[in-house]
Formats: sequence, structure tokens, C-alpha cells
Amino acid sequence: MTNGQRAKIFAPYAALKGFGGYILGAEERGDERILLGEDAQEELNRQLQHLRRGDRVAVTWYREGRYTRALGTVKRLDEELQRLCLDTRCVPLADILAVEKAEE
Repeated sequence: MTNGQRAKIFAPYAALKGFGGYILGAEERGDERILLGEDAQEELNRQLQHLRRGDRVAVTWYREGRYTRALGTVKRLDEELQRLCLDTRCVPLADILAVEKAEE
């Protein structure tokens, strides 16, 4: 048996062609964005309107294909630029999934 024939015996076998690429692509795609229903959007808007400067909150938002959650202190709700500003970052209101007041 030649070396080339021996190599074929030990070559990897992919029963499902392209499946490995699909799995790798799924990792790159990230989370699917959740669209809030009308009632959930109204509740989120109500929660945002009740926030005050200095409140500690946990915010979940969609960022770069993934959902991110962070704790922070509210600095301001900028309605003109449509964003919620915390200590270290500003989050676009359209990307927010949930806001919860954090325990002190």
C-alpha cells in the first residue's frame, strides 16, 4: 500500500458536508433579537419614565449581536438622543429589552 492510500484511511470523514461550517456560522451569528409586543413595550416605557437620576438599575440590551446586561447608576434619560445614560455608558432606548431597579 502506498503512503497516499494509507493517508486516505486516516483522513477525517464528514458524514454531513457543510455541517461544520454551519456550526461555526451559528457561533458568529449570535443571539436573535427579541421584538417586544405592544404591552411589553408600554411597560418598558413606563419603567423608563419612572427612573430618576441616581437610581441603581440593571439594564439588558442588544449590542453587536448579543444581549448584554449591566448594573449602573442612572445619570440621565436623554429623550432627544433616545438613550439612557448610566455611569460609564449610554444605551440606545431602541435596543433595551429590560430595565430593573437594582437592590442597594
